[in-house]
Amino acid sequence: MSQWMKLDNIGIVYPAVAGENNSAVYRFSLIFTERLEAGFLQQALDISLPRYPMLQQKLRKGLFWRYLEKDERRFLVEKDQYYPCRSMTKGPEAEPLVRVLYYERRLSVEIFHGLTDGTGAVEFMKTLAFVYLQLKGYAVEAEDLVRLPQEAFSQEEGEDSFHRYYAELVEEKKEEPLEDVIERNRKAYQIEGEYFEPYGNQVVHGIISVAALKEIAARQGASINEYLLALVIYMIYKRSALEPGDKRPIRVSVPVNLRQFFPSRTLRNFFAVTYIDIPCNREQSLERIVEEVKAQMQVNIRRPRLLRYIVGHQRLEKIMIARFLPLLLKDGIVRSLFLYYNDKLRTCTVSNMGLLRLPKSMEPYVESGELVFYPTASNPVNCGILAVKDRLTITFARSIKDGLIVQQFFRHLSQNLGLEVAVYGNEWRDIYR
Repeated sequence: MSQWMKLDNIGIVYPAVAGENNSAVYRFSLIFTERLEAGFLQQALDISLPRYPMLQQKLRKGLFWRYLEKDERRFLVEKDQYYPCRSMTKGPEAEPLVRVLYYERRLSVEIFHGLTDGTGAVEFMKTLAFVYLQLKGYAVEAEDLVRLPQEAFSQEEGEDSFHRYYAELVEEKKEEPLEDVIERNRKAYQIEGEYFEPYGNQVVHGIISVAALKEIAARQGASINEYLLALVIYMIYKRSALEPGDKRPIRVSVPVNLRQFFPSRTLRNFFAVTYIDIPCNREQSLERIVEEVKAQMQVNIRRPRLLRYIVGHQRLEKIMIARFLPLLLKDGIVRSLFLYYNDKLRTCTVSNMGLLRLPKSMEPYVESGELVFYPTASNPVNCGILAVKDRLTITFARSIKDGLIVQQFFRHLSQNLGLEVAVYGNEWRDIYR
């Protein structure tokens, strides 16, 4: 890989919109069965990071655009002592765009979204954990599930797959009707509240059994993802009922891994976002919302529907490049468009990474995993979901003091559904009650 590289199709947006209340930094964590040792972690990071050169980058500014340049500094493991997903420092002494953190048994990787999506982050995490266990002397094998540090980074892993598929998708788009699944020009219901002071993110995790939840979801003919989406929406709906004058629809954004529909080995950003739209101007029940989520997911999560997203983003990039505006002006335009056409038109994000497959030889040493999806200014409550073995961890990150949605969500799982739920979180300002 050359010493500098272009930001990928989606990555060009994040530097323009990132700030304290929209960090564009997400977190993956693995909870081990024993306390972590910083010395071995540092060695593992030194060995693993060169396998992922798209992470070993720093942002640079030109007159008209940003680009990535290789970061020659040694990336250091740090003790986890701040709130999750805080914004990256900027300027001449900007910190690396990847953090590797540890706290007791938790290993966390925080990554600026401009570098890669969840797939790239998960692959890096698996390599890092694998090498760490090897250095500790454990007999672990890759079993074709871990990218080994001695393997070369391939051209396919570093490609921008939006570009590769663009010509094909333009042709396919001609056969796809242009009507929208949702009225995207209508503002969505917004979760409002008083921000933490000083600013920070309160994170609450709940662990449940995959098998037990799967059985409950199956009773309504739903997948785990569909059922959890519906449950999050139902809790937001119950909160919206406290504001009877607000009839804006609840609109939840759902990231979709495009590699499932457009074969690609890229480790850079390659995902789409679809939306679930639930009206608030009529009475809703959990059962009704489950059926609506199932119907909308069936329509939205299809290759022809997703190609529209790819083509749209590719055209946006071409427009941004074609306009020879100074970067400062471009940033202002992008921030305004993001706030109005993205944040204001959605209520929250629910990101489900599904099952993290580990080699059988690694499973005895890893207890569970976590995905923390950062809140934004207009979406102060977001949700991340990750499963390891039979342990499904549902994580809410919020930047406001009001914890009603989170409380009612986990209360429903334990009291209404009878599931065993282990709830824990950080102690940011001791606000969660």
